[in-house]
Amino acid sequence: MALKWWEQQKSSWPEDHASRIKRWLLVDSKCISNLHIEEIDAGHITELMLAIEAAV
Repeated sequence: MALKWWEQQKSSWPEDHASRIKRWLLVDSKCISNLHIEEIDAGHITELMLAIEAAV
């Protein structure tokens, strides 16, 4: 689902931004990639954002 969204959005972004977003989707969000969308809650998103922030 996320990659489908990315495909729809990428042409409206600068190339480096599109690449960064795709990396976040493919690499950084692995911790939630096996969950159904209905299972993802605010706690999952908070953990994901903190992990991304710590990696920068």
